[in-house]
Amino acid sequence: MFKFLKLKSYPLNKFNFFKTISPFYFKDRLFFAGERKEKSKTCIYKYDYKKKKLICCLIPNKDQRFISPHIFKYKKNYLMLFELQNRKTKLSQISLAKSRDLNNWKVVNLKFIYNKNYSIGSPAIIKDKAKNKFAFFFYKQKKNEIRHICFFKKNLNLNINNYKENSYMYNNILFNDYAPFIFKIENEYFNIFSRWYGFITKKGFIFFSKSKDLIHWSTPIKVKVSEKIYLNKPKIIHYSEPHVTLNNNKLYLYFEQCNENGRWTIVKTKLLQ
Repeated sequence: MFKFLKLKSYPLNKFNFFKTISPFYFKDRLFFAGERKEKSKTCIYKYDYKKKKLICCLIPNKDQRFISPHIFKYKKNYLMLFELQNRKTKLSQISLAKSRDLNNWKVVNLKFIYNKNYSIGSPAIIKDKAKNKFAFFFYKQKKNEIRHICFFKKNLNLNINNYKENSYMYNNILFNDYAPFIFKIENEYFNIFSRWYGFITKKGFIFFSKSKDLIHWSTPIKVKVSEKIYLNKPKIIHYSEPHVTLNNNKLYLYFEQCNENGRWTIVKTKLLQ
């Protein structure tokens, strides 16, 4: 069972963003998607916690949005998977960018995971050392259907469309599941992810499940939230896009939240077991 009690706003307020979402903490930097002003471009930014410095990493074209960055080291480069949303087609795909220094990024494969019949997004990746392959996780959605988290295993190829036959993590017809993040504690893998209740009820929570092999996953359990948080005004109605870090044997959870006024911000909390 996971739970959290107190929330701490991440120090982005001084930069006057209209919206901050999709946090990913990596090497003392917080990567996230942000809109400077209402209806402005959704870009991917990096905040350096030690230097107190903000830079813009990736800027989309006019009819695109960039969200949900996932960063990892591969050979001599840093790689970023991210979701590219196409405003015209209303579909998403997973794209790939590369950097040497975490500051200067170049998009090298727009269709890293792509299928013309689906929206595919909120990527996550982890190496399966037992089979020397990578496990890819993402949501997949057909138009007017709910989102499912899917996964597959394969070798990492940076220059092709990596879409292949995939499996659902959870078989459900009632919930929209997306934004998986996979981490390991001792001999167990954990998936912490976002779950919306259907199409009508716009209310989301954070869930988790466990696995021994990255293939078979337990029934998801809701992360418990302190009742005191619900007493805050304006009231928080939606939690999503979780990311977990381990520091000095303590787990920390970063995620986006939306209040009843439609204000999206990034927060941090200690994740308790």
